[in-house]
Amino acid sequence: MLFSAIQATAQITMPDIVCVGTTRIYTVNDATVPSTYTWKINGVIQSATTNSFSITWTIPDTYTITVQEHFGVCDGEIQSGEVHVISSTPVFDPVLAICSGATLTALPTTSLNGIKGTWSPALNNTETTTYTFTPTVGECATTSLLTIPVKPNITLAFDASSLAFTNYGRYAVNDEIKFNILNTEETIIVLWDFGDGSTSSEMQPSHTYTELGIYRVTLTMVLVDGCSYPYTKDIEITKGYTIITPNGFTPNGDGVNDYFKPESIGVVSSTLLVYDTWGSLVYSETGAILKGWDGLIRNSEAENGNYIYKIIAQPFNASVPVEFKGPFTLIK
Repeated sequence: MLFSAIQATAQITMPDIVCVGTTRIYTVNDATVPSTYTWKINGVIQSATTNSFSITWTIPDTYTITVQEHFGVCDGEIQSGEVHVISSTPVFDPVLAICSGATLTALPTTSLNGIKGTWSPALNNTETTTYTFTPTVGECATTSLLTIPVKPNITLAFDASSLAFTNYGRYAVNDEIKFNILNTEETIIVLWDFGDGSTSSEMQPSHTYTELGIYRVTLTMVLVDGCSYPYTKDIEITKGYTIITPNGFTPNGDGVNDYFKPESIGVVSSTLLVYDTWGSLVYSETGAILKGWDGLIRNSEAENGNYIYKIIAQPFNASVPVEFKGPFTLIK
């Protein structure tokens, strides 16, 4: 009885050597012989009962195939042969963890032990990913896995406080701003860029702007894992104070708009001077909070008409006072 291993049209003599994933057809005798057969692999009976037996080898090992012919009440001799199922595992150097967003070098398409193939899925530099190496057909190798760890991204944050921001809800020139990092991660390097050419490497720096404008503050932190994380925030620097004066008032005792005075924010004290159109001073007042002119001149009601105001105000963040003047109207 002839016992051979056949793949496609090639005839292979036992013992057989095959790669994992290979499908073989093993045959004995001639198909025209009206016999039945018992096929076994390592003693386990297979379902085939004809002179041919097909199997796909999936696990590397050495196997013994036996076959016995049955013709009527006669049993033939048991024939056997060995099959060596082999497979190589592609070997690659591990890839160290990278920082989120860092450049990933293309993975090698040839393993350290010479196996060629391709990788999937596409490289991802934002999250930890496991990649599968699939050997090229005919390489007699199994797939291989490689995980590239990506360190999680850290969202930075900081706040900025100042006298003006606390009291008036704004940042101002000549008013010290204290910056505070809100993150708790262990840090080895800190760099602040205040957007006006000034920098600092302190954890909680202070900075004073001397010009109006919108400044982009950038905080860069290098953590103990070696990754660098930037964070930016725009800060508007204002003059710090606001003074608004009405263009008229109606001192008629109705409780509405009965006094002429400026409304201010960020002013620690001010002086209000009122003049008639001849330039004579008719009212003056100084203080942190002004009551305002009630329309009386020496306890007598002033005439309807135009008057001139002058305001001398001392902002909280200025060394010298500022002055404003302009016309307004008294209407009874």
